[in-house]
Amino acid sequence: MKYEVGQFTCDSETGTVVGPSAYMKERGHDKLEEIMSGKSVVFNMGCTRSPNVYVAMLVALQTDFAGWTGIRQLCAGLKG
Repeated sequence: MKYEVGQFTCDSETGTVVGPSAYMKERGHDKLEEIMSGKSVVFNMGCTRSPNVYVAMLVALQTDFAGWTGIRQLCAGLKG
């Protein structure tokens, strides 16, 4: 089954997670490791509020992506 939250998708049959390439290269894979190790506060909280762990994982990624995007926009605005 495929799940989608914001910019992220996960195929539960293959375990494939797809998101924006720049984010995934810079931060996403580390975030996935944090989730898998049980150290992600957003994921851990989301597990009790999401329909399943796949959605909780995607919510954690989307939340981090939003912060990552915001910081990049802020820095670009300060340089401009």
